[in-house]
Amino acid sequence: MMNTRWLGILCVGIGFWACSGTVETASSSGGGSAGAGGTPAGGSGGASIGGTAGSAGTEPMAGGAGEAAAGGDAAAGGDATACKPQDVQAQGPCAMVLGMYWDGAACVTLSGCSCVGSDCSHGFEESHAFPTGILSAQETCEKAYRGCLTCAPQDGHLAGNCAFLGPIIRWDGKKCVQETMGCSCKGPDCPSLYSNSGECIKAHAACP
Repeated sequence: MMNTRWLGILCVGIGFWACSGTVETASSSGGGSAGAGGTPAGGSGGASIGGTAGSAGTEPMAGGAGEAAAGGDAAAGGDATACKPQDVQAQGPCAMVLGMYWDGAACVTLSGCSCVGSDCSHGFEESHAFPTGILSAQETCEKAYRGCLTCAPQDGHLAGNCAFLGPIIRWDGKKCVQETMGCSCKGPDCPSLYSNSGECIKAHAACP
């Protein structure tokens, strides 16, 4: 039997271990720990899109699952909540375009008189593509949710021996990797590569 007691700053086990921030208990049958967690806010309503929503070479990027990723059910081993639809719904019979949003399976245009939901202000727009080019609103959305659409590696890399004003980050099929040396980017996926690791990790959170 292992017991713990609180000392005002951290808890220590009467034995051989200590813990801080999380209270742990252990017994002869095993041990465990309890941590804090949260759940994403949700929304509801009719006619909605969905619920809430280094040197030459490569370096693996550290990180965990982010928020939204993209499309259908999350792949086994990934973040099961990463592909949930954004919380938006159109109201009224108008044909006005309200924005581009993720509906849980694809990036779609929402039309109506007004938008209701916690993600109405998080629609996707045309954006500058790093390292070069312009992405449409749909392409920008699909880049942000790429891991729900496919976990295949991105085809893009730096070429040449220049000190590139990067880095660029790409998904190699298993993780996000960084390239920092090169004169230009080569490959069809160059416009969809990422300028920071957080974007790449978040976009592929559903991948195993």
